[in-house]
Amino acid sequence: MFYSSQERETRGDLVCERTRALNRLHVLLLRDLLCDPVSKQLSTDAAAKLLRRSRPKHPAGQLRRRLASEVVPDVRTLDRRIAELDERIAAEVKASGTMLTEIFGVGPILAAKIVGIVGDVSRLPSKAHFASYAGVAPIEASSGEVVRHRLSLAGNRTLNQVSCT
Repeated sequence: MFYSSQERETRGDLVCERTRALNRLHVLLLRDLLCDPVSKQLSTDAAAKLLRRSRPKHPAGQLRRRLASEVVPDVRTLDRRIAELDERIAAEVKASGTMLTEIFGVGPILAAKIVGIVGDVSRLPSKAHFASYAGVAPIEASSGEVVRHRLSLAGNRTLNQVSCT
């Protein structure tokens, strides 16, 4: 198993920290420094450009500009660390020989999460067993002559939610 829960948590923590830093930067730029609307998809380059353009006269504005300018390198560092971890994960996924990445929408990160949680898939005898293990197999919820199905709430909840994280 190559994508451990520790690596999954590390990458998740880095992504969350990057999001928090970008949110701080967005608030400092939008609410406190600039009159112009700031794009929701704020990049570090765009933020740096906006900061160079801002010239607050008031000491509080100058402090906010300095605080915002200190966040930009933090976001760049987080971007670099996430990219390095993603490269390592992609190399490990490729070396594993998994065919998960051949499925549309499944990239190396998602494939690594699935393989890291499931381990050796050959221990599950069929696709139906895997679906049940993942908590995505429909179960019958019929009443009388009406036949209905719903998703099971059983199964591995971490695997069930892997695409959300």
